[in-house]
Amino acid sequence: MDASAVSNSSEGSYTGLVYSDRAVYSVMGHTSLNSPRAQHTERSGQSSHPYRLAAVCLGLLCALLLAATSVLCVLYLMEHGANKIINEEKDQLQRDYNLLKQEKDQLQRDYNLLKQEKDQLQGDYNLLKQEKDQLQTDYNSLKQEKDQLQRDYNHLKQEKDQLQRDCNLLKQEKDQLQRDYNLLKQEKDQLQRDYNLLKQEKDQLQTDYNLLKQEKDQLQTDYNSLKQEKDQLQRDYNHLKQEKDQLQRDCNLLKQEKDQLQRDYNLLKQEKDQLQRDYNLLKQEKDQLQRDYNLLKQEKDQLQRDYNLLKQEKDQLQRDYNHLKQEKCQLQRDYNLLKQEKDQLQRDCNLLKQEKDQLQRDYNLLKQEKDQLQRDYNLLKQEKDQLQRDCNLLKQEKCQLQRDYNSLKQEKDQLQRDYNSLKQEKDQLQRDYNSLIQEKDQLLRDYNHLKQEKDQLLRDYNCQKQEKDQLQIYYNCLKQENGQLLRYYGAGLSRVSCCIQYYPFRCFV
Repeated sequence: MDASAVSNSSEGSYTGLVYSDRAVYSVMGHTSLNSPRAQHTERSGQSSHPYRLAAVCLGLLCALLLAATSVLCVLYLMEHGANKIINEEKDQLQRDYNLLKQEKDQLQRDYNLLKQEKDQLQGDYNLLKQEKDQLQTDYNSLKQEKDQLQRDYNHLKQEKDQLQRDCNLLKQEKDQLQRDYNLLKQEKDQLQRDYNLLKQEKDQLQTDYNLLKQEKDQLQTDYNSLKQEKDQLQRDYNHLKQEKDQLQRDCNLLKQEKDQLQRDYNLLKQEKDQLQRDYNLLKQEKDQLQRDYNLLKQEKDQLQRDYNLLKQEKDQLQRDYNHLKQEKCQLQRDYNLLKQEKDQLQRDCNLLKQEKDQLQRDYNLLKQEKDQLQRDYNLLKQEKDQLQRDCNLLKQEKCQLQRDYNSLKQEKDQLQRDYNSLKQEKDQLQRDYNSLIQEKDQLLRDYNHLKQEKDQLLRDYNCQKQEKDQLQIYYNCLKQENGQLLRYYGAGLSRVSCCIQYYPFRCFV
């Protein structure tokens, strides 16, 4: 396609040059025949140089023919070189294409051969796989039976161990109940003795309690009389103290009002100074902003003038750019046409190369699958033999577990009978033990009740004794407070009279 385009372009150039030479020759001939000098020569017929004009025309024609010949030679050489290069590339691509086609056919034959071997191995593999699945099924069935027997065996063994532990536990509980029974009997006798002793102590404490109660009543009467006198003096003292506190609060309130007024005056003075400083600062900022505004307005005008000038230059450059873009598009179209023809040949070559590579990969893949199937075949054969051995071994283990299961079942029945016998003995001992515990609890409740009564009487006795001593102390203390309140009463009266002299108006209010 490139060669035909180059030949067409060279033919067009040659035809154009021939037509241009003929046009020049005809124009020059016409000009020479119609020029005034030629007419003058014909008219005169006696010029001294009759052939000068013809010689000049011939010289110009020779020069033009020489230039045209040179141009045609150069174009021919260029066309010949381009055709030679294109033909060599075409021959090379044809050889590559044939070679790739031969390799593709060879790989196709190898591929078909390997595919047949693969199908044969696949058939053998499937047959062995079926046999393996059958053996696996038998193996799983035997394994499940073995597991079931193992679970039954373990369950019976656990039940046997549990019964053995229950039997031992019942024996221990029986012995423990016997020991507890003997111990409770001894505790019952001890509690009976303690009960009798506490009853005697209770009667003695009751007598002491009655005697102390009479002494307490006498002291309570004396205490109440003194307490009434004390309360009267206390009320007089509190009344005087309240009047003194009221006068003191009035004095403190006036002092606080004075201090508050002084603080408000100082605070207002500080706020006035702060406002004056803020006013001066805002005035300075306003002047500075006015100067900045004027400066920015000047810069804006200058930028507007520069913008208009740049816009004119941009329009001129846009027109030049559009003209160059049109020329570039024309050259790009010519370049793209040649590039498409080259790319088409390259794609054909690449397509053949890809087909060759694909066949090579398929060949290698089939070879790998053949080797893998051979390994799987050997592995399945080994697994089949192993499963056969495992199947025989599981049958033997199943028989052994069946025998162990029967033996354990007999032992379990024997232990169950022993367990039931021990349980009956334990229940009988439990009933005897419960009866003794009830008797012990009854004695213990009686013992605790007597003990509580004894403790209560003892606490009442001590309390009455403490109250008697406390009342004696209060009686002495109230006597002292009575004298002290009388002194405070006289002092309070003197202070109230002084306050009335200093603050007559406040006291009146």
